[in-house]
Order: sequence, then structure tokens, then C-alpha cells
Amino acid sequence: MRKKINSILINTAVIGLFSLCSQQVFTSPAFSQSTTGGSGFSDTNLLISTLTADNAIQLDASLAELSDELDAAKTDLTAATATFNTSQETLSSASNIFQDSNNALDALKDQLSSTETALTTTVGALNSATAELLTLQSELSALPAGDPSAAELATQIEALETTINTELQPAVAELEASLTSTTSEISETQTIVDQNAANLSQAQADADKSKQELDAAQAELDQTNSEIESANNLFASELDNITTQVNGLSDEQIVRLNQKLNSAIRQGLVLEIDAAQLEMVLQGEFSKQQIDTFAKAFIERAKLFKKANQLAELAEKTGNDQLLLRAEQTRERASAQMVKRFAKIEKIGIRNAAREAKREAKEAKKASNDAKKVAKKAAKAASSAAKDAAKAAKEAAKDAAKAAKEAAKDAAKAAKEAAKEAAKEAKKAAKKASKS
Repeated sequence: MRKKINSILINTAVIGLFSLCSQQVFTSPAFSQSTTGGSGFSDTNLLISTLTADNAIQLDASLAELSDELDAAKTDLTAATATFNTSQETLSSASNIFQDSNNALDALKDQLSSTETALTTTVGALNSATAELLTLQSELSALPAGDPSAAELATQIEALETTINTELQPAVAELEASLTSTTSEISETQTIVDQNAANLSQAQADADKSKQELDAAQAELDQTNSEIESANNLFASELDNITTQVNGLSDEQIVRLNQKLNSAIRQGLVLEIDAAQLEMVLQGEFSKQQIDTFAKAFIERAKLFKKANQLAELAEKTGNDQLLLRAEQTRERASAQMVKRFAKIEKIGIRNAAREAKREAKEAKKASNDAKKVAKKAAKAASSAAKDAAKAAKEAAKDAAKAAKEAAKDAAKAAKEAAKEAAKEAKKAAKKASKS
């Protein structure tokens, strides 16, 4: 039954096995030497290190690349923070300047309003004084010569003319000049306010842009940190899965895998065997021959992909497209060999299953024959026991009858003796009774 499972697992897994074949085979000095210390080939840690070597190297490469991205993201964030802080200072300054100029404009407008009010009041007073002057002059003209009130009117007219000429008219002129000046200042200040408003608007736009750039820089840093965490989590997950699978292998399977895969370590190869592929060995209960073929498949692929990568690198340096073609052909050959190796594993599984079935059938037949012999012996023993029991029962019955007969004879004899004795006693009693 386990060999049937073996065959089914191979058929299922081999279909999706070659998605890794287009990936680069990495090498790392950390795994370039034999590490058969500790418990030797029975060491589970040695096998786990071998199986996760490619994941560790990919993690190192990812972290190295992400480290550069992290440094760049931190630099960008520092620059964006400085730009944002500067923009906030500029915005604050522009806001203060705008507010100050706007306050000055409001003050000028208040001053203009006050000047207009004062001018209206002064013009009104001048008009009233002028009208009164005309009235007094008319009254003075209407008086007859020598009229005593003429002198008083003349004095009033003179005083009013003095007020008009020295106070009211100069005041109106001054207020009109002030009104003109204030209006001009308001116009100039309004221009300044408009420019400050434009500066404030630009400062706000710059601040908004710098905030967006700051948020983008922070997001980039967060994304890089997230990718670093994901890379570490991915490695940890694969390590956990591989460890679980390795711990489920038998001691013989661990030793065999270490023996076969250790040669790849000595050659500086890193094998791409993931937890799903190792599951085939565990669930299929691979034999030594299957493990040997399994290991050979991945070692061959690692060698061919290493060669293909070298050809691709040489093609890039020399610009020789023929080398690229050879590299691709080498990868295709690696994939084809993987298919052949896993087909062989399946055949071994089928052969082992047939051998196991034959062995089990032979054992079943032997067990059946042994059971028949045991049953025959048991029947014979039972028959013999039955005969012995019958004979024993017959002898026992015979003995019991004899014993009963002897007991009856003894009882009869005893009864006879007892009767005889009783008669004798009765006779004595009768004789004694007749005498008396």
C-alpha cells in the first residue's frame, strides 16, 4: 500500500516540479565545504542546512539589495523632512507677512473712512459758515447808513470770514489732501497685500507638495521595511516546513540524504529542494535507491544550471549570442533529465511495490499454511483429548459402580448384623418379661 502512495505522490509532484528550473542556482562560501561534523550523516541540522542553503543565499541577496534601498529611503526621508520643515517655516513667515500687510491695509481703510467722515463734517461746517456769511452780508447791505447795528454785523462778518479762511477752508484742503494720500497708500498697500497673498498661496502649495513628498518617502521606507520583514518571514516559513519534513524522515533516510547531498556541498553547489518536494520522500517512504535517484536529479540540475549561468555571463561579457543559445539548451537538458530521473523514481516505486506485494503474498501463503498445520494439530489434539476424556469417564463410571456395589453389600451386611442383634435383644427382653 505504501508503494502505491509512493507512485501517486511522484505523479502528482513531478508535474509542478520544474517551475524552479528557470531560476538561478546560487553558490555561497558558507556552504562550499563539507559540514559533516557533530553526529555526521545522521545529523538532522546538517540536512536542514543543506536543504535551506538556497533559501539562505536568496535571503542574503534580498537583504543586501533591500539594505541599499533602505539606506536610500532613509536618505530620501531625511531630505524630505528637511524640505517639509523649511516649507513650514516659509509658510509661517509668508502667513505672518500677509497678515501684517492685511492689517496695515485695514488700518488705512479705517483711516480713510475716518478722514471721509471728518471731511464730510468739515465741508458741512464750511457750507454752513458760508451760508451764514452770505446772510450776514445781505443783512448788512440792507441796513441804512449810520445804523448802529451795522458795526456789530461787520464784526460778525469779519470773524466768520476769518473762521472760514483760516480754519474751515484749510481744514477741508488738508482733509482732501489726506484723503488723496490715504487712497494712494491703500492702492499701494493693496498691491502689496495681493503679492503677499500670492506668496502665501505659493508657500502653501510648496508646503502641501513637501508634505506629499514626505508621506511618499515615509511610505517608501515603510514598504522597504515590509519587504525586509516579508523576506525574513518567507525564509522562516520555509525553514519551519523543511525542519518539520526532516524531523518526519526515518534515521536511514536522513543518513542517505546527507550522504548523497553532501557531495553537492563539497562541489560548491546549492540545491533547490523545497518542503513540497521533500514531502515526496517522507510520504512516499522512499527506499535507498529512490533517495539516490532523487538526490542525483537535483545535483545534476544544479551542475547544469551552474554551467548555463556561466555561459550566460560569458555571453553578456562577449556579446556572443551563441553562448546564450547554449545556455538555454543546457537549461532545457537539465529539465529533461529531471523528468527522466523522476520517471525512474516512479519505476523503482512500482518495482518495489510489486516486490513488496509478492513478498506479502508469499508471507500470507506461508501464514495460511502455518494456520492449516496449526488447525490440523489442534483438531488431532482435540480428538485425542476427547477419546482420553471418554475413556477416563468410562473408567470413572466403572469405578463408581464398583464402589457403589461394595457400599451396598457392606450396608446390607451391616443391616443384617443389626437386625440379628436386635432380635437377640428382643428375645432377651421377652424372656425377662416372662419371668417376672
